Amino acid sequence: FYKVSSSKTANLVEKTKLLSTLRALKIHTLYYLAPSRKSLKQSRIDSRFFKLAGIKKIIGLLEKGDEINSNERPMPTLDQEADLILSRLSKDGIDIPENGQGSMNLKISSQEKETVKNWGKSNLDPNANYYILSPGAMASVKQWDIANYIGLARRLYDEHNLLPLINGIKADHALAEQICNKIPEAVNACGLFSIRETVAVMAEGKFYLGNDGGGMHMAVCAGLKCVAIFSARDFPGKWYPYGNGHFVHRSTVPCEGCWLDDCIEQKNVCLKNIEINDVFQSCIKLI
Repeated sequence: FYKVSSSKTANLVEKTKLLSTLRALKIHTLYYLAPSRKSLKQSRIDSRFFKLAGIKKIIGLLEKGDEINSNERPMPTLDQEADLILSRLSKDGIDIPENGQGSMNLKISSQEKETVKNWGKSNLDPNANYYILSPGAMASVKQWDIANYIGLARRLYDEHNLLPLINGIKADHALAEQICNKIPEAVNACGLFSIRETVAVMAEGKFYLGNDGGGMHMAVCAGLKCVAIFSARDFPGKWYPYGNGHFVHRSTVPCEGCWLDDCIEQKNVCLKNIEINDVFQSCIKLI
């Protein structure tokens, strides 16, 4: 509905268009699923906008006490983002699951599964033990060094005969090839499938190993337990893989909560503090 622009004039035009669109839809009830980082002030502005659009009932608006204090140090461990949002709905009488108990099942279709199955016939070894590896990241501050993943993948293969089935977007293909060059039996599936088909691919793995990102959350949708590498740019807990039984590696550093995309000054010190052997020990617990 709404295109964000760096131009204030363009944004005003888009908001006016959105207001007109919403009015035409004659929406009675809106479920407000804005991210937890929204402030109470922003939530109230949104509320006024939606009411101006003719929406009579808004469920899930922020209330006093819902705002997160981003200045607290050390940073407190928060509930997972999905549960933070759902908790706002519960205040308006909506029944919600217990924390960590919500369903992430995307109900992958038989056709999507068949697409992956046909690909697997010529690309996967039916006798191999695969795990899902996602070494890419949308921001460099979330990118654990590829040399760490290569060393870890080599050790998992040499000691436990586990092969990486590498997933990611098309831009991750070259990164994945660095791993395949060291482990020729590894499979590079980066950029080959849609999001939903990728979830079906991930179901072929024993567990997920990779950075904080969309691939990790897709692995949860595939029913996998995760070994996840997190920078300290955001609150611990908030974006961890949903549910229980996962292993998260995150170090606490004085500069945590930076919300940077690129860590120039500290050179990703929070990620450098994460040891390969610690991650390896988490992986073998999920075999």
